[in-house]
Amino acid sequence: MIFEACLNASSKSCSIVRMANPVQDLPKALPPAFLVPFMVIIVVGLFSANVLNAYTSGLALQAIGVPLPRHQTVVVDMILVAAMGFFALYVYNFVSGFESFLGLMIVWVTPWTAIYVAAYFIDRGPYVPEDLFRKGGRYWFQGGTNWNAMAAFLAGIVAALLFVNDYPLFVGPLTSWVGGGDFSLVAGTVVSLGIYVPLALRERRVVKGLYEAAAEE
Repeated sequence: MIFEACLNASSKSCSIVRMANPVQDLPKALPPAFLVPFMVIIVVGLFSANVLNAYTSGLALQAIGVPLPRHQTVVVDMILVAAMGFFALYVYNFVSGFESFLGLMIVWVTPWTAIYVAAYFIDRGPYVPEDLFRKGGRYWFQGGTNWNAMAAFLAGIVAALLFVNDYPLFVGPLTSWVGGGDFSLVAGTVVSLGIYVPLALRERRVVKGLYEAAAEE
């Protein structure tokens, strides 16, 4: 933030540095006495941030069932990241691809968020942490899968895809109905809630009836 303020304070710096790729033009705008410490701080900051990322990724690989010790999962993660970094730098335009990927994330994030929030209010309170990890708990549903939520989630994704406009990566076939706009957020939310809420309320009534019947016996 301080660096950006310094650049903006100088019209000459702003004319030299292209905001589309400011790092490449830094030597033109900054004296060496400032540039070298700046780059050192950037490199050290990247190392400190990615140590935590590597550790978390190792845990995630173990959580999905990779049968390796922690230090080996971190090595696997480093190899994957190095390969992806090489691909991003020398094979594919990473920036445009990453921006398109982020834009397309709304397709699944929207219905997932809608279902998550709806489930919170339907269950009338926060999740019970113990039951999240217990087989047969309140979140076990049918064989460990909430099929009502899954059906609503997939339908919400399809609806969002129909109305998403993430040019040039993907343009939904129904965006022409709304003048080429991106209505994926609205479509994904409405469809996922329209399917999930009635099914979840019905399931809640059934479960409540079973508990009441068991209590009477």
